[in-house]
Order: sequence, then structure tokens, then C-alpha cells
Amino acid sequence: MLHAGDRAAFEANRAALGLLGPSGFAGDDAGPAAVYGIAVLSGTHGMFSGFLQAVALARSEGITAAEVTARPVPWLKAAAGALRPGARAGEPGVRVGTAQETGVAVRSFDSR
Repeated sequence: MLHAGDRAAFEANRAALGLLGPSGFAGDDAGPAAVYGIAVLSGTHGMFSGFLQAVALARSEGITAAEVTARPVPWLKAAAGALRPGARAGEPGVRVGTAQETGVAVRSFDSR
């Protein structure tokens, strides 16, 4: 869980909060903590939605959920390793490569 607000209150209650699971402090402003929470839930939602779609497709061909799960799990573990290096591409002003170099046109900009 990610907490924000009064750091002294967080520190005073860290042990109790730790009983609920891993706990961290995101700063005085609640905004970033909310964004981190939404980011985690968005990624989780996408993963599980994709998994349920895969199971539905597999079942339409007589493949069990257990059989179809065996294939994407190793791939998902490997793909998760690309998240941190790939995140740099989303930073303002970062040039990822030309469409000819990557096969995909990527443009990043600062919306401020």
C-alpha cells in the first residue's frame, strides 16, 4: 500500500500498516499516491482482462485454461523485465528511433 499525507503519522503507524501488507510513503501530496495506485490497477486490469480473453478463445477450441496458461506465464515474466527500460520511451523529449529503425513511429511530448 502506498500512503501520502503527514509523514509523522505514517511513521507512527508503520508497524500497524505493515500488518496489511507492504507499505510505502509517497510524500505529502495525495495526488502522486493516487496516480501510482491507478497505474498498478490499470496494469493489473489489463493483464487479467487479457488472460480471461485468452481462456475464452482457448475454450472455444477445446483447450483448457490450465493448458493455455502454461504458455503465456513465462512470456509475461520475461515481458515484465522490459517495463523499466521501456518506460524511458514515455519520457518527454526522448527520441526512441525513427519509424525505419523501429518499425513503429513513436513521439513523446511534454504536455505542460
